[in-house]
Amino acid sequence: MRRDIRRAGIFLLILLTSCIEQLPSPPEVQPAVPASSTLLLVLNTLSREVSALDLTGDSLLPPPFLRAGRWTNRIHTQGGYLWIVNSGENNIYWMDLNTGSLDTLHVGSGRNPWDARWSERLRRLFVTNWLTHTLSALDPFRDSVLWEVSVCANPEGLVVVYSRVVVACTDYIHGYAHSGIRVVDGHHGTLLDSLSLGANLQEVILDREGDLYVLSTGDYATTPGKLYRLRLDPLRVVDSLMLGGFPGSLFLSPEGVLVIGGFQGGVFRYDAEAETLRTHLSLDDVADVLEWKGKLYLARFSLDVVEVRDTLGNLLQRWSVGDGPLDLEILPPAMISPLNKTESALSPSIDGLAASPYD
Repeated sequence: MRRDIRRAGIFLLILLTSCIEQLPSPPEVQPAVPASSTLLLVLNTLSREVSALDLTGDSLLPPPFLRAGRWTNRIHTQGGYLWIVNSGENNIYWMDLNTGSLDTLHVGSGRNPWDARWSERLRRLFVTNWLTHTLSALDPFRDSVLWEVSVCANPEGLVVVYSRVVVACTDYIHGYAHSGIRVVDGHHGTLLDSLSLGANLQEVILDREGDLYVLSTGDYATTPGKLYRLRLDPLRVVDSLMLGGFPGSLFLSPEGVLVIGGFQGGVFRYDAEAETLRTHLSLDDVADVLEWKGKLYLARFSLDVVEVRDTLGNLLQRWSVGDGPLDLEILPPAMISPLNKTESALSPSIDGLAASPYD
């Protein structure tokens, strides 16, 4: 009950503060990190900071590694850039990992940006705006909005496929009655396709074969979580898997394993190629989870820790991080030297995981 009250309080504060437009200083940068390190970045929404675990040296870097904004929601590394989505400030902190330079990209008052994805092909950042039910295309180099279109009620996750943007729609305001997928032209913002699907769609990702995986969280009451596999051209469901509980995070490992977590229902490992459920771990209060080199990394929101477990669920290590760890991201060695503002070229692959040809 205490956890539910806390989550409800955070959600209310996000709504109350989403109309505040602030002009913060760019986030601070941690001193030099060994260039051979792989870092796990931990976005802590309540303490407004990013923690960093050195996975190579097995150590926690002195906090904070980076400053984040009010009610920060997502952290991503894409296209040689680091993006931090700040829902309460209606902006995005971003870093050029080639130069180490920092800047702020403004989304617009009252938007409550939820998630963002960079398209190298189109040279723009796409952002879902939860409160205004819109999708925006932004030019970070000019701090400008190229276009903004109504897409669906309360959009959250998104992915870019060539020049198309696929958006997961929660439809929170209607009790998740009209959840679904929208496909939008990334050039002009026109709606190309739509599909009604599940309840409370929160995440969508793309695999190497071009299939989409969509996570339906459920309604937190009678409709449980479900995983869908979709294809474009035409947009359709080709497979689904009932999960149970109310999962909210979705990650595809370099080995092709889908890792799913949530505040209730446990952690799942699903082999996308073999189409088999490998593992179901009875672990709740998981805001995010990813798998890297045979280990699971779990953001335990209420405990303010990141746990390291093997794929059978055995606890290997526990790191105390900031308050309210919400999102995780891997920063590979190729991006460390630019972060330290030294001369280095970015690799087109991430530690063996080839960059997606669709972005």
